[in-house]
Amino acid sequence: NAKKHRQNPAFIDDVIHTIQNSVVRMTRLMEQMRSGERGVSPSDIELSGLLSRVITQRSGQQPVPILESTDSDPVVHADRQQLTTVFGHIIQNAQEATNDNGRVIVRLATNSNQAIIEIEDTGSGMNTDFIRNNLFKPFNSTKGLTGMGIGLFESREFIRSLGGEIIVKSTPGVGTQFSIKLPCIIPSFDQSEYAAIED
Repeated sequence: NAKKHRQNPAFIDDVIHTIQNSVVRMTRLMEQMRSGERGVSPSDIELSGLLSRVITQRSGQQPVPILESTDSDPVVHADRQQLTTVFGHIIQNAQEATNDNGRVIVRLATNSNQAIIEIEDTGSGMNTDFIRNNLFKPFNSTKGLTGMGIGLFESREFIRSLGGEIIVKSTPGVGTQFSIKLPCIIPSFDQSEYAAIED
């Protein structure tokens, strides 16, 4: 796109506008992280319900994501809107990297005190060098200028602020797996019930 439209003033204006918006967002994020005030409203969130709603929102695009979950329903403490945005962004990326007849699978599980959310696709995949050096850098994207932004950068920083991490595994021509690990909490009603049992 850049080579094809670089002489197009409208395209150049659009790129500049995109960069300016992204710089503003990144600057605001950095200021919020430094001050410890992110303007969020954290609450206890049941991940299965949140993921189900995100998948419903993304079901208008092919391939439709499929949720696979265990019997457990891990609860995390986070800002609901920001966590929804993170999952939605990664699922959207998976859909856009995958043919309509491919698959996007979302898995939810727990391991000890961690919730594990895996978002796996059968799309174009990425090589190790790109993942290491470019994937989480602002303004870099597997989709070219149309995908320019800081979505994955913001996503990783938000997940890290919760004490979690994002791990990416990918093979070109095979697909990609994002593993999001978050610390679980015990809901307050469970704590009360546990205390009652102890008494």
